[in-house]
Amino acid sequence: MYDWLNEFPFAWLLVAALALFYLAVTAIYTHVMILVTNRSDRALAKREEQRMRVEPPTSVITRPTPVSPILKAHDGEVAAVAWDRVTSSEIELMKHLLNIYRSELLAQHAEELRALDAQQAEVEALERSISAFAEKYLTEREDGAAA
Repeated sequence: MYDWLNEFPFAWLLVAALALFYLAVTAIYTHVMILVTNRSDRALAKREEQRMRVEPPTSVITRPTPVSPILKAHDGEVAAVAWDRVTSSEIELMKHLLNIYRSELLAQHAEELRALDAQQAEVEALERSISAFAEKYLTEREDGAAA
């Protein structure tokens, strides 16, 4: 069956060398494919991470928006509510919490309005002093120019 191998000198050596060469090439190919696959998996994971990343919206609000006491009670997470079984006590609790939240917002708005009124009063006082200064020196200048 393998008589031709015995006819060629070093035939067994050639077969062994080819087998080792085949194993080496297969190992290199496998290693390269593992590297390529890992690199593509990392690139895919990076693209997925970038896609899932949510950028915070840019806003002109300089102070944090107030959070309702309903959300504060759940550490910022809205609890799942079974809307088919809402009890009257839950409705009363929500009404009470909304009234508290409304009163807090009204107090905050009143404080902001007081601060704005104070700033407006300062601007009006500055405007009056500028007008008085201008009237005084424009009148003196006109009197000096007329004489």
